[in-house]
Amino acid sequence: MTQEPTPPPVEPPVLTRRGVSSLALAAGVSGLVLAACGGGDSAATATGSTSSPATSGTPSNTPSPTATSPSPSPSQRPSASPAGQPQGGGAQPPPRQQQPPAQQQPPAQQPPAQQPPAQQSPAQQPPPATSAKPAGTRLASVGDVPSGGGVVLGGQNIVLTNTGGAIHGFSATCTHQGCTVGGVSGGTINCPCHGSRFDASSGAVVSGPASRALPAVRVVVQDGAVYKP
Repeated sequence: MTQEPTPPPVEPPVLTRRGVSSLALAAGVSGLVLAACGGGDSAATATGSTSSPATSGTPSNTPSPTATSPSPSPSQRPSASPAGQPQGGGAQPPPRQQQPPAQQQPPAQQPPAQQPPAQQSPAQQPPPATSAKPAGTRLASVGDVPSGGGVVLGGQNIVLTNTGGAIHGFSATCTHQGCTVGGVSGGTINCPCHGSRFDASSGAVVSGPASRALPAVRVVVQDGAVYKP
């Protein structure tokens, strides 16, 4: 066996102060260049190293076929029983008893409609007096007998007086000696023969020589005229 000769030990180079400064400057520049150019590589490397465990197996965000089609649970299975009936064939509850219909109040009785009052026929007016038969013999018109005076009718032997609108009739023969009275004035019937005077409304003696009143004669006023029945 041949023994190889041992090489002499290599001494490390001796770095001077200038050499150390040059090395430090070169190392700093190299570091800056690597930092500027190698940032993306380091980020990609980091990303690749981080995502590598996720790609090695089943992705966590990928839905599983079993998860997308879940089997219906027993509580979600459709029931074959009709709606409103309990499942399982249990006893059905008794049907609800219907409430009797509310009794309607009878309509209030309306009062009978009042009949309008029957129209009364106008009262029948009596026929005008002109159609009546004359009361008797016509003596004079009412206008011929002045109020407070009178008129002597020699042909009928009657004297008519008007006192306050009332027409009176008396005999025109004086009761003293049978003379015909002369006229009516001042509320008295005057005889021209002896001056006897009689009351115009009653025929009584006011002054004599006559001692008896003038007899009254019945007269009727109709349609503005004086009649003797």
